Amino acid sequence: MLKNLYVLGLFSLPAFVCAEAFDKARVGVSDTELDKVQVTADPLGRSSNRLTQPVDVLTDEAIRENQSAAIGELLSQQAGVHNASFGAAVGRPVIRGLSGARVKVMQNGIDSLDVGQISPDHAVTVDSQHAHQIEILRGPAALIYGSDAVGGAVNVVDNRIPSTVDENSSSVDVALSSVDSGHVLSIQNIHMFDHISTQFSLSTRNQGDYRVPHEHEEGHEEDHESEALENSAVEQNNVSAGIAYKIGDATFGLALSHMDHEFGLPGHGHEEDIVDPAAEEEAPAKVSLQQTRLDGTYTQLLSEPKSEGLKIHSLSAKFSIVDYQHTEGHEEAEEEVVVVDPADAHDHGGLTEFKRQALESRLQANYSLSVSQQGAFGVQLSHSQFSAHGGEAVVPSTDTTHVGLFALHSLSLTRSIEMELAGRIEDKQHSVDQSELDQDHLLECSLTVSDFNSHGFSNASVAAGLNQQGDSHTLRTNVMYVSRSPAVQELYSCGAHESSLSFEIGNPYLESEVSLGFDIGGQLQLGAWVIDASIYMTQVNDFIYQQSLGSQIDELDAYQYQQQNTALKGYEISAAYPINEALAFQVFSDDTIAKFTSGINDGEYVPRMPAQRIGVELSYQAYLWSAKIRNTRYLDQTRLSQFETKTKGFDLLSINAEYNLASASGELTLYSSLQNVLDEAVRYHTSFVKDEVLQPGRNVRVGVRYQF
Repeated sequence: MLKNLYVLGLFSLPAFVCAEAFDKARVGVSDTELDKVQVTADPLGRSSNRLTQPVDVLTDEAIRENQSAAIGELLSQQAGVHNASFGAAVGRPVIRGLSGARVKVMQNGIDSLDVGQISPDHAVTVDSQHAHQIEILRGPAALIYGSDAVGGAVNVVDNRIPSTVDENSSSVDVALSSVDSGHVLSIQNIHMFDHISTQFSLSTRNQGDYRVPHEHEEGHEEDHESEALENSAVEQNNVSAGIAYKIGDATFGLALSHMDHEFGLPGHGHEEDIVDPAAEEEAPAKVSLQQTRLDGTYTQLLSEPKSEGLKIHSLSAKFSIVDYQHTEGHEEAEEEVVVVDPADAHDHGGLTEFKRQALESRLQANYSLSVSQQGAFGVQLSHSQFSAHGGEAVVPSTDTTHVGLFALHSLSLTRSIEMELAGRIEDKQHSVDQSELDQDHLLECSLTVSDFNSHGFSNASVAAGLNQQGDSHTLRTNVMYVSRSPAVQELYSCGAHESSLSFEIGNPYLESEVSLGFDIGGQLQLGAWVIDASIYMTQVNDFIYQQSLGSQIDELDAYQYQQQNTALKGYEISAAYPINEALAFQVFSDDTIAKFTSGINDGEYVPRMPAQRIGVELSYQAYLWSAKIRNTRYLDQTRLSQFETKTKGFDLLSINAEYNLASASGELTLYSSLQNVLDEAVRYHTSFVKDEVLQPGRNVRVGVRYQF
């Protein structure tokens, strides 16, 4: 069957292949027609060509083309975005070298509210299978979502609350993949009843252990002789139901969703020096995750934003309540699941249970001073209760309360120049449950119970940007001052972390890190060529990172969170050329360099920075057909921090094709992709397990979507 699927994928691709549609290249945008797409995460609801910072927007076609269980992998081919992968199921986006607690991932403008920031092997629980748009924001528009968006914000947009739909629709999407014998099914129905709209959707993803290329290379702990990567399977099920009610100029909406997600953790294992031959073989490490989420929205239009003088023309509110839990570890198949008692948490065997109950809400008012001046201000409130019990409960149970006030103002200085100003002040309070702390265990980290007192941080951040548009060019520039408070794992970690093969120690005496960033870029049309480029520099004072202690605890390398000044710089550039009305050509490249600028690591590179990339695309766009071929060359990553290993470069070649057939009853879309065509050994330097876990090998993916 897999061989037939492989052949079907090849024959479904046209002889010519491509990267970008001619009309897209002509207006100088990348994967989506950005100047025609509204950015929903922008408080002012503008299209992206009016923002002072470039915004990547993936529409449904690009999402289908790059669909993945991990949001980081789905976005990894966007300019400046990489994937901090942990197998097929887990991957956080890395934006311009920053990730984790510095990149915010949202579902419809509200945080994912999972525990993905706590550990690199924890999944991000956004549902991209029903998304019709994914937005990547930087600069002032991202800042208003919090200082934890200093690196950027990713917003996954779907219609779980059908408040913006204007017609009935149903869709069915089925896709098969060869590398993991996988299948994905998505179903959605939206129906309108006078002033009421309803939505129901479900999806299922089932992927077996994926195959990896044969590799014989010194310096890697695993010798990938077998075709399948053990314990890399993924199973995910999502269901959601929503309703929206419109009365006059007001709209109310509610949605309830649930996710069941189970996946293996390849590369996650106990490395014992002494093995008991009589002992039973330990089961593979797996994660079993469940999340229930309630979303609500309210919007009230008050006036048209066209009159002179201060006018509040709309009010909006949204909230999300999340009940999250997952178990993680080595579970014996025929034994009862037992979570390790908190008193034995320092013994890092068995299962660990993570829970988080969280609420986040935003209240926003949009105003205008004139036709040329508009803005938004509001308040964001969040509260979460996090707990972890078991062998890998590295972070203690912690309650966190977060209050933020934000404002964004846009004004037209001239007919061609727009200015954008943004500011945010916030207060964050952490309260640790000291009753669960084990003093004997804390001594391993050179900490005491008194070090885990409540912590509070107050921060202020500002940003400004300019956008100048001419007949054949656009110039944009931004400057940001962002103060970010330490995350709970950076403050309170103490324990063995098998996923990163490390013993992690927090630092309760960390201070807020302060970033001063500058970005300049633009778009220039030279004849038929369209060139888009950005360069950026960020100085981070008291940058929080994990410093090796040069010793071991529980037979694992010990790392403690410390602070040093750091400088990041990089670029993103692309040049597109329309060969004719159907064919377009594009070249692109991006890179990030980060170094410590003070302390014991002065002059050394920051760990896990992405490698430089250079690539080329060729695209074809016809009335019913579209296709593209894209090759991205990841260069060797030799800019290494202490104890890092070199990551060998590779070519990531992909071919995609799509055929649309419309009829009176609906629209049928046939799509296919051939990924990692050269069957290269793919290792992302941004991954904690890049030396143990390869990315999937050659994969044929075919699918059909029917919308009616």
